[in-house]
Amino acid sequence: MGKHLIISSTGFPGTNKTWRFVQESFKEPLGALAVFCGDKVIVSGMEVTTVSSVDMIANGFITYNGEIIPFLGGNLDSIVSIYETVDNVAYNVDTNSDGNLDVLPGYRTRYAQCGSGGNIGSFPFSDLSRLKTAKDLSAFTLPANLVIDANYVHTDNNFTLSLLNKLNGIETGAEVNVQADWNVANPTSDAFIKNKPTRLLNYLYKGVAILGDFPSALTETTYINFPDVGTSNYMVLGTIHSFRPYGDAAQDLLSWFTAGHEPTRFRLAAYEPFGGGQNIRFEYLIIPL
Repeated sequence: MGKHLIISSTGFPGTNKTWRFVQESFKEPLGALAVFCGDKVIVSGMEVTTVSSVDMIANGFITYNGEIIPFLGGNLDSIVSIYETVDNVAYNVDTNSDGNLDVLPGYRTRYAQCGSGGNIGSFPFSDLSRLKTAKDLSAFTLPANLVIDANYVHTDNNFTLSLLNKLNGIETGAEVNVQADWNVANPTSDAFIKNKPTRLLNYLYKGVAILGDFPSALTETTYINFPDVGTSNYMVLGTIHSFRPYGDAAQDLLSWFTAGHEPTRFRLAAYEPFGGGQNIRFEYLIIPL
């Protein structure tokens, strides 16, 4: 210890300084040891046994708030409480000259015990962890399949700054080759796609109707049939695709509209401003409204 009394002869003065010196000589190193061990650590004792179907815990010592304090055994409980008692004593002084010695705090005792009701604090028993002894630590053995290569080149020789920056740039929790899935709705899933567009064009059906010479007269209507789309409330986006040679396609110039929308068909009506036969097909999308 850093502090030690040198008592050369009888008559050494036992003053307040003496008692503070003695107390600090062990309080300071034990406090440092408590910090080294960590808070709420079982330093010794506190073995749990079962007596007549009752779980009991033995006396011991724990660390708490930078101190090593005794633990009083008894019935095991899920809560540990910290208690403090202060004993008053008559000091050899009479400050008010009333003929009576002054009674002041003299002895403070702090301890831990299972159960609730501590006047300093309490915490779950599960917060305690047992300190490993030097014997436990020395019993560590290397894994049997560990390969020690004497020719291994230390990373000081081959680990570059660019590699370090690359490692530091990897986000915590990053994964390799995660397969994204458009249909995954759980935002915590690795396959979830963020910021998906919401205004997407959905269609009920797309199709092609081969019409050939349509209309065969100045005006004509025909039904365009398709599988049941479950509604008649839709719009038709379409185009006339001409198959006539370039230069003769004017005959395929038509004005058209749709009518009579049903879940499985609609009517296509067309008007031809020029005479002659057509060779067309009608390509269309059915869009829900």
